[in-house]
Amino acid sequence: MLNGARQTGKSTLVKSLFQDSHKQYTLDDLSILSAVKNDPEAFLKSHSYPLVIDEVQRAPELFLPLKKVVDQDRKPGQFVLTGSAQILNLPVLADSLAGRMDIHTLWPLSATEILDSRFSFVDMIFTDEPFIETFHTSEKAVDILLGGYPDVLKRTTEAQQETWCDSYVQTLLYRDLKDVASIENVSALMQLLSVVAARAGSLLNIDELSRSTQIPATSVKRYLTALQWLFLVVSIPAFSGNLSRRLIKAPKLYMNDVRLLRYFMGLDHSLVTQGKIIENFVAMELLKQITWASRKTNLYHYRTASGLEIDFILERMDGKKVAVEVKSASTFNPRFFNVMKTIEGLHRGVVFYQGEHEIHSSPNLWCLPLAYLYTNAVK
Repeated sequence: MLNGARQTGKSTLVKSLFQDSHKQYTLDDLSILSAVKNDPEAFLKSHSYPLVIDEVQRAPELFLPLKKVVDQDRKPGQFVLTGSAQILNLPVLADSLAGRMDIHTLWPLSATEILDSRFSFVDMIFTDEPFIETFHTSEKAVDILLGGYPDVLKRTTEAQQETWCDSYVQTLLYRDLKDVASIENVSALMQLLSVVAARAGSLLNIDELSRSTQIPATSVKRYLTALQWLFLVVSIPAFSGNLSRRLIKAPKLYMNDVRLLRYFMGLDHSLVTQGKIIENFVAMELLKQITWASRKTNLYHYRTASGLEIDFILERMDGKKVAVEVKSASTFNPRFFNVMKTIEGLHRGVVFYQGEHEIHSSPNLWCLPLAYLYTNAVK
């Protein structure tokens, strides 16, 4: 199962990998969708495997027949599925293919992919070697304000990008949303998205969002769940390791792409100093790089009840922890490291800022230009 937001390149990737080996069908084709919905078992029986089925969230009826086929023959690779929703979170599907398939998420392109680089900051920051010595400055750069949707990157003007965003959001809210939730008040949902975008990187507070939007708290919770199922809103949980302090457990919310964040905030390309835009970019870049990290890594935020906070904590399964903080300042301040110094057993800490120089106060605490997150050539 390859899932992810619409137009991240799932269909293109699947076609490039399986065009010669798998017969391919998309449920965006209304005639195919109708056949599957009317008799999913007959649809499967009438085709030989292996098979690619695109946008499977549009036909929940297909999953129990798929389960039956897979249980009868556990040969791997019989089906390649794609979907624009987190299907295992959908109640009707939760008990069907769980444990029977590998699931991979395709986010919009990372900055490293846009630069055609194989660099992994996530892997590098966990190394035991002297950290900065592995870096080599590069003249390459990426416009982080464009985000990572392939079609947006092809559009050369702000007006063209805005038109794409309009069309994309309309498709999500007026068609794809119906596949995962029964939500009729789309205007309220748009209002909620604007407020979430304006507060990107803030702790989730349902009651506060309800007061700000005049939407009942129960509806806010339901809307946010649907938006996360569509990969439009991303939730980063609180770090809850064996710490002596009581930690606040609320997650932080981000948009899945900086260009869409700017769209919902109503910001044009000239407004580049917004701190939340940079933080949102770092959050998503870390999430994307985690998907190809050499070892399983989880991403959290850190905040204590007394208000001490760090934007991101990366933790590997062996318990090794790394802290990442994002600052909009262009000059270094030693206080950047104050909270990191309170975390016991921290392997390394990095503060990204808008300056041009690498600065460190100890071998494991570094202040780096933002570009070090995504552009590098290893010596």
